[in-house]
Amino acid sequence: MRLVWIIAGLQFLLVQIFNWVALQAQFQEDTIKYYGGYLIGLTPLAAWLATISPLMSGLLFTGILLAINHYYSRSSTLQVFFPVLDLIISLLNVLIGNSLLAVWPRPAWGQPVVYVGAFVIGGLAALGLQKFVQRRWANVVFQKKLDHFWLWNYFIIVFILGLSTFETQLVRYVRLPRTGLDSLFLLTILLVILFSTIYFLYLVQKLRQQNYAMQLHQLENYTAVLEQNFQEMRRFKHDYINVLAASLGFIKQQNLKGLKDYYQKAIQLVENSFTDDDLRISDLQNIQPGALKGFWAYQLLFLHQKKLKLHFECLQPMNDWGVPVQVIMAASAILLQTAAQYVQQRGGQLNIGLMPKTHYLSVVMQYSIVASEAHSSRLHQLFDAVLAAKSEYDPRDLKTLITTWPQLELLSSYDHGWVTEELLIQKTEVKAWMS
Repeated sequence: MRLVWIIAGLQFLLVQIFNWVALQAQFQEDTIKYYGGYLIGLTPLAAWLATISPLMSGLLFTGILLAINHYYSRSSTLQVFFPVLDLIISLLNVLIGNSLLAVWPRPAWGQPVVYVGAFVIGGLAALGLQKFVQRRWANVVFQKKLDHFWLWNYFIIVFILGLSTFETQLVRYVRLPRTGLDSLFLLTILLVILFSTIYFLYLVQKLRQQNYAMQLHQLENYTAVLEQNFQEMRRFKHDYINVLAASLGFIKQQNLKGLKDYYQKAIQLVENSFTDDDLRISDLQNIQPGALKGFWAYQLLFLHQKKLKLHFECLQPMNDWGVPVQVIMAASAILLQTAAQYVQQRGGQLNIGLMPKTHYLSVVMQYSIVASEAHSSRLHQLFDAVLAAKSEYDPRDLKTLITTWPQLELLSSYDHGWVTEELLIQKTEVKAWMS
């Protein structure tokens, strides 16, 4: 009984250590002391329960660890459910080890080494598999629609532990051969994992198709905005020709008074409209790659249709991004949407600037706020809302994006009626030099 307690304690300790390695970048700085407390308190309790019921101990331990991950990391679904992945691989290793021990000569220390070594190999394999999945299917694995898939894997653990308990009882009371049961048990688990993998790939393909449909919808909206602006440009061209023709007629007739009256009634309105419209669309040529240029063109035209008081400028080339374009779109869209929403509801001016710095590329959103809201509690509320916001380009909130990508940094400030949100993006050569 004491040996079972020690082995189970080592297994649970290994799961918690690998879980910390997998999520340490997502935890807050002060989380280490709390996590250490959980290691000290949770490991002996789970090991003691394992001597009574391995099934109950495994379920309770995994559930508590998932709750800790969700509460302290607020990270993506895949990373929160790392203990599930770790336990599935480790339990599969235990089954394989038991099958090998049943065939080969079994030394006295063989079973404890197999049980502990299986969790070491399982933790390392889970870390590698998680990194591979995140790198290979990064555009879908973070989506909340995969929640039920990872939850289903939790029930796979229930199935494995339940079968293990049932097998032990058959060997102990019915006196069935252990080798045959182990082989049948292992085959069953492999089939379950195979079907689980096929289902995961099906979900990945389904979510990719949904993402493509969303991108097509965005392209349709962008096309509609371009078409509307083209029609407005045609009307402007027609009005411009009429203005030139009428002005030329007054000049030929030397009717300066009529020309002055016509200027005040018609031409002055056109001049004022150009004065108010400060989009600087031509600055978009400084943005590369083309996907990012298209993103900003769509966003600016969309906000222009909402009649917001808007200023945009990008005076120098912006083409040395140190993170994927989709991440830049997601972070920029969050800043832009939250600022535009405030300006649309409260009024005021929205200034947007893209500018290169020594080691960073800067995306700045600056908007005016009403005087009654210029106090610390409201400002903190605005800043927290930005960090918790999400965009249609990525299901993660801004806080998770910044935590996931250390090349990103957000600076928030307030000064004389203006709120400034500046996103700093590390340049490619700086990233390479630091690595």
